[in-house]
Order: sequence, then structure tokens, then C-alpha cells
Amino acid sequence: RLMAMIISRLPSRAASALTRGSELMQRYPDTDLSRLDFMASKELVRLGHSHEAIVKAIKTASPAIDERKKSHDYAERTATAAGAVPLSPAEVAAIAARKAELERQAAVRAAELQAKREAAREQSRGHDMEM
Repeated sequence: RLMAMIISRLPSRAASALTRGSELMQRYPDTDLSRLDFMASKELVRLGHSHEAIVKAIKTASPAIDERKKSHDYAERTATAAGAVPLSPAEVAAIAARKAELERQAAVRAAELQAKREAAREQSRGHDMEM
């Protein structure tokens, strides 16, 4: 059930990659789960997901990960081995700053659009009253 919930919240391509891993696990129950983690990570790298997103997917969707892997850095090592490149702190900060700027610009555009709509409504009301 947790896997289904996580998959439903991921972008469709990432969800399908995890779904394929889940299907393999059901089809071949004796499969090495670490190998499935790696295969799913490779697919997520191929789909263009970030190192951080892959680490999160492993930590949240990998079956029985807490019981199987006691190492605190298993997810990070698996994502890196699959080809995902971790971001430096400076890159993470730059992405966060860019995201904040884009959100600010979107808020400004939304406010401007709302003001235009309100002005158009007021103009429409004034025009209706004249008639």
C-alpha cells in the first residue's frame, strides 16, 4: 500500500519505473532487493531524475529497507552507483534560489492578472450601469 501511495505521488515516468520494479519483485519473489533498487535507480537516472530524488525514492519505496540495510548511506551509494550525480551545496543553494525567484515571478504575474480581471469587472459593471 505504501508503494502504491508513493508511486501515485511521483511524476508518471518515475512511477512507471518503480511500478516495473514492484512487478518484478512480485513475479520473482526471491530476487535480490538490492539489485532491484539498483535497477530502479538506473531507470530513474535514465529518466532524468536528480540524485536527491532517487535517494528519496529508495528510502521511501524500497521494500523493507530499514530491515535490509542498516547502513545510513545505502540510498546515496546506490543512487551514485546507478549514475546519479550528487549536487554540491552551492548547486543546491543555486537551485533553491532560482526556484524561489521563479515562484516570486509567478506570484507577481498572478497578482497582475488578478488586478486586470478586477479592473475588467469594474469596467464591465460601469458599462452595464450606463445602459
